[in-house]
Amino acid sequence: MSINWKEDKNGVHFTKHSNFRIEHAPHHTFGEMVKIVKGPSFGSHLFGKRYINIAKAIGAIDIVCGEKLIGKGLNQAVAEMADLGLITPSEMTGDVSIIVEPHYPLTDAAL
Repeated sequence: MSINWKEDKNGVHFTKHSNFRIEHAPHHTFGEMVKIVKGPSFGSHLFGKRYINIAKAIGAIDIVCGEKLIGKGLNQAVAEMADLGLITPSEMTGDVSIIVEPHYPLTDAAL
């Protein structure tokens, strides 16, 4: 993985991934350690967290971004189902959970 590290005016090495700022924060044991410093508000729980290398930090960012996309997709799917008349407006309020049934019978061997 090729990372384009930049240096800010204070001499701190950083890179950006999905609008998150990742700074190089070496430790005497882990020389490749990085820290997520800034980013969108939906990922604020990642700010200040340290990861042993850039790949782990990028993985954490990708998970948060993926979860946001899944949430948006659910809201869009519920709105489309309401437009088609598959669900009523009363079913749209509150927590919408979708249960996916397997298309094949589960046996004890599969569990």
